Amino acid sequence: MRVCSRLLSYLKPFWPWILLTSLFSLVVVSLQAVSIWIGAEFIQRLLTGTGALSSNEGVGSFARFLNQVTERFFLSCSPYSALLIGMGILTISGILTVVFRVAKAFLFSRMNQRIIWKIRVQMFEHLTLLNLSFSRRFRPGEIASLFSRDADQLEMALIDIADRLFMQPVRLILAVTLMCSLSVRLTVMIFIFLLLSGFIIHKGGRHIEKLSRILMEKMAHLQGHLTEYLSSVILSRSMAMEDREISRFDESADALSKASVKYAVVRSLVPQLITCLFTLSEALLLTVGGYEVLVRHSLTGDSLVKMALLLPTATYPLESLATLYLSLRISIASAKRIFDFLDQKEIEQDLPDAKDPLPFREKMIFQNVTYRAGEKNILESIHLEIPAGKIVVVQGPSGSGKSTLLSLMAGFIRPSEGVIRIDGENLRTFKGSSWRKRLGIVIQEPILLNGTVRDNLVYGSPDAGEERMIQVMREALLWDDTCVFYKGLETPVGNRGEMISGGERQRLTIARALLHDPDIFLMDEPSAMLDEESRTRLRDTILSVHSNRTIVLVTHDPFLIELGQMHIHLNKGRMLSPVRNP
Repeated sequence: MRVCSRLLSYLKPFWPWILLTSLFSLVVVSLQAVSIWIGAEFIQRLLTGTGALSSNEGVGSFARFLNQVTERFFLSCSPYSALLIGMGILTISGILTVVFRVAKAFLFSRMNQRIIWKIRVQMFEHLTLLNLSFSRRFRPGEIASLFSRDADQLEMALIDIADRLFMQPVRLILAVTLMCSLSVRLTVMIFIFLLLSGFIIHKGGRHIEKLSRILMEKMAHLQGHLTEYLSSVILSRSMAMEDREISRFDESADALSKASVKYAVVRSLVPQLITCLFTLSEALLLTVGGYEVLVRHSLTGDSLVKMALLLPTATYPLESLATLYLSLRISIASAKRIFDFLDQKEIEQDLPDAKDPLPFREKMIFQNVTYRAGEKNILESIHLEIPAGKIVVVQGPSGSGKSTLLSLMAGFIRPSEGVIRIDGENLRTFKGSSWRKRLGIVIQEPILLNGTVRDNLVYGSPDAGEERMIQVMREALLWDDTCVFYKGLETPVGNRGEMISGGERQRLTIARALLHDPDIFLMDEPSAMLDEESRTRLRDTILSVHSNRTIVLVTHDPFLIELGQMHIHLNKGRMLSPVRNP
């Protein structure tokens, strides 16, 4: 029920559209009902030469009104003229039905796409707020499947809700009213039989929901495996792991195939059972109705004919609501996955009164800072003061908390205990995005877009001019008299920058950071993947961009350690004292 209420909340702003489309549907249903009634009259007159009014005076008021209209219509015309006019009315009714259906489909499509757009934007906004520890636990393909397959499945549910839930009951009431006007007892008996079949529909729906969720998970797993392989294809090739990757993919594809077969069988079986039940209801109507006409003489033949013609109009809404129920059970599986994602609480949000930081001019202070992941302290009781304008080298064995220290400085994560102060202000009081605009972040594996050098440079500074781009390229030692790249700023860098060298990738990320003129550079093992020549140029680049900027450099590289004007040593999450300042 919670999922259904959330789905309905997305429809709330579109009530006027839903009412308008419901009006269109009501017109269509009315046209269909009138067409059926007129058709029944023609059959009756062609077969017997008499009309329904003369043989069925005990019908309900609405049916009596229709009978009176058709009776006058036939009395005022010759049989053949009445036939021509009647066919004209049926033709016009058919054309109007098409027009209203197309109009309804257009409104539904517009409404539905706006809702799915809103859901996808909400998911993406939520994704941008989730902290890094959450996003790193999931394969990109698994998250991408939420935006594609699960959202598409939810789209179908919203269409069904808007189309069927509000209109089919009206269609059902109209059909039942007409049938009751002909025979209340026979109508009640038929619908008791149909309502008893709802138990089968309910059981089938629950099973379909379970299988649908399994199918979505298997699809997400396969997509996650594919994206993971594409991001590590060089590793797989270099270690001759093609057979293993094929085997893993084969297992994922086989699991998806088996889940798909189970889902398809049940998904096909339940609607067929529904169709079978409705067919049995028609047989029941003709059997019992025939007994009423031929044996008991409590029902006229033309009333049975009309009931037989009206029964599909009555069972169609029931069948539609039954398939809606099945669609909802299927979509609930996708909706639960989407809402589970939206309900994730691992979000880094700014304080309500967060402000933009001023340029960093004095010092950064860690006051008894502890960072805890679960029950484990990654950093513990850190007391630290970093003056502005210094090159600070952070050293320590693997797992000592060096990268976590940089993440705290960047505001990617918040201290579990203690306070980080920037020029006397608590870092927590700053807007996260505004604070990170004052930072230049360079990590061990450079992250580049699959575009040109220009595309990568302007990613964080879209309004930068070409002269400014060339200036930062010079500072990053990527431009002497000419650009080091063969097509200058238009040089393609390839997927993850694989068309340029490792040193060029690293210096390009530094140039990108320089373009928005950061106060502080945070560098995490920037030379770890570079050869000696590239390390030399990186060292020169760091000195070139230092100027009055503060640089916090995590490294094991002796070539870069000697640049440090201040040294911080970490071990097992604790800072070794004293801090060494050469």
